[in-house]
Amino acid sequence: GVNALRMDTDTVRGKNDTQTILAAFASGEAQLLIGTQMIAKGLDFPNVTLVGVVAADSMLRFPDYRSTERTFQLLTQVAGRAGRDSSPGRVVIQTYSPNHPAIRFAKSHDYEGFFRYELLERQKALFPPFSLYLRVLFTGSDEQQVFASGESCGAALETEIRALLGKDANRDLLLISASPAP
Repeated sequence: GVNALRMDTDTVRGKNDTQTILAAFASGEAQLLIGTQMIAKGLDFPNVTLVGVVAADSMLRFPDYRSTERTFQLLTQVAGRAGRDSSPGRVVIQTYSPNHPAIRFAKSHDYEGFFRYELLERQKALFPPFSLYLRVLFTGSDEQQVFASGESCGAALETEIRALLGKDANRDLLLISASPAP
């Protein structure tokens, strides 16, 4: 039978757990490594010939202007794990959004195409690098108190920023009030 290892936040608790799991996989003690995004980055196993990604588009639904870039980055990193030596490699991606640009550009390894697409999208939405972006995160056990603190801080910050910008404040400033963190 095939021996499998699992690597995620439930199985990696101690300082040496990651090394133990990866050593077992590298030695061939296990032929299957199942895990979260933590196994996508920086690993080099020459005997890996098949990599699968389940729900590859799940990060695309995260309300962050960087979610498309992060999805593309993760998929290209994962794809780089397969076929690193003389053995050919395959990557299987399961997605509900096969036509999304992050998926399409990653599938064709088109870094330049993705860069041009993403830069244009960010320019249209006035996201960095076409603007400065500031996010202040408040946490606490009382949701109403946290929201009130966020609103208060936001109002004070707006006053200070408008004073610094002077006459250009209305043209160059877009403020979004406090909202729940994703």
